[in-house]
Amino acid sequence: MATTKKYFVSKMNLPFNIKKGENFIEEPVGSKFMCYRFEIGKEFTEDDLVPFVPSKEPNFFEEVSKPIEPKFKSGDIVRLKNNTRVECKLKSLRKTNEMITSKVKFEIIGIEKRSVSAARKTKVVIFYEVKPDYNNVTYIIEEDKLINYEFYYFVNSKGKICQEMVGREITTDVFRKSIGNYFKTVEEGREYINKLKELA
Repeated sequence: MATTKKYFVSKMNLPFNIKKGENFIEEPVGSKFMCYRFEIGKEFTEDDLVPFVPSKEPNFFEEVSKPIEPKFKSGDIVRLKNNTRVECKLKSLRKTNEMITSKVKFEIIGIEKRSVSAARKTKVVIFYEVKPDYNNVTYIIEEDKLINYEFYYFVNSKGKICQEMVGREITTDVFRKSIGNYFKTVEEGREYINKLKELA
C-alpha cells in the first residue's frame, strides 16, 4: 500500500528552533522520509526542513488529521452564522469576550491556524482576524462560525436604491422578492425605478 503524507504537531520546544504547537508534514522520499514545517497559504522552502521523523518520535510529535484549507481569504467580507460569543482582541492586546451579532459585516485581515486538543486528539483549526466596518477593534473568530456576507439592492419608499444584507430580516427579504423589489445590481434597481415611472 502506498505511503502518503502524514501531518504532525510538535508537543514541546525542540532543537532547530521548533516551537511547541508547530505543524509539520512527513512524506516518503525513496526509502527515507522528509519532514518540514508548513503553514497554510505559505509555499515550502528548504528552510522549512527539519531532521526529524515524527512518526518514529511520538514523545516529541503527535499525528493529527490533515488541516482544512481556508474557506476565505484576506479581503473577503463575512459575517457570523448567528449570535455567538467570540474572542475580542483590542489594540492594547487585552482580550475579552463580547457578544457580536450576526448582522455585523467583517473584513478578513488575517488568517491563522491553531492546534486545538479535545478528547485526547489534536486537530488544526483555521481562525480569522476580522475587522468590523464600524470601529478598529479586531476579533479572532473560528472558521466554522463564519459565512460569506451576501447583500442585495432594493428601492425604498423614497425611491432611493439601498443595499441590504441577506438574512438580516428574512420576512422582509421574502416580501421584497415576491414583489420584484430585490436586485443583484444597482443598475437593475434603476431599471425598476424607470419602469415605475413609466407606469405612473
